[in-house]
Amino acid sequence: MGRKNVKTAFTLIELLVVIAIIALLAAILFPVFARARENARRASCLSNLKQMGMAVMQYMQDFDETYPVVAGSGSTTWTFLTYPYIKNPQIYVCPSVTEPIPAFSPTSLSSLNGVSQYCMNNSSFGSGVNPYLDTYGLSWPTRMAAVRRPAELILFMDSQLDGTTRYWCDVGGKSVAYRHFEGANITFADGHAKWQKPTFYRTGGTAAIEPRWRYWRQPS
Repeated sequence: MGRKNVKTAFTLIELLVVIAIIALLAAILFPVFARARENARRASCLSNLKQMGMAVMQYMQDFDETYPVVAGSGSTTWTFLTYPYIKNPQIYVCPSVTEPIPAFSPTSLSSLNGVSQYCMNNSSFGSGVNPYLDTYGLSWPTRMAAVRRPAELILFMDSQLDGTTRYWCDVGGKSVAYRHFEGANITFADGHAKWQKPTFYRTGGTAAIEPRWRYWRQPS
């Protein structure tokens, strides 16, 4: 006797179980994928800051071992001074930032101030007259030999996107950001770059934090 053709189908319970399993897997995997994407963006950002550190090292070779200033006369800022060693405006853009980027004009390097999503440490590499000149005998630009612990002193870091002043930051918390896993990528005065938690750079200028922002506060 031949077998009858029997049609099979999912029951409602089986279908609901499959849907529940798919939803559970999606809930588990989507955050993993998002974290993996942010890890890639953080790595790209860190590469940008590393290249900026290398540009400063080359700049100092050409200018008697002095760091660029955050802002000089006219439109001369650190973005203007480092661009000849980088020659790519995209290096100044953090891949984790989604807001529109102002236009860059090769004929106006001051436009890099608006493009840049990184800031330079104004507390150690500022402009004009150093407010601590009388007390410590300091002046800008900062000389390499004056920095006792360059591997610990902040040079560049992720910046908040707060308009025209986004390209500089200081020990008081001006413009500093924490957009990568609640932390920031930082270039140090010796040129190396590293991710750090906010407690490294955002505690309001306490004794523990100041040596990372002000080179004259560094222990001997």
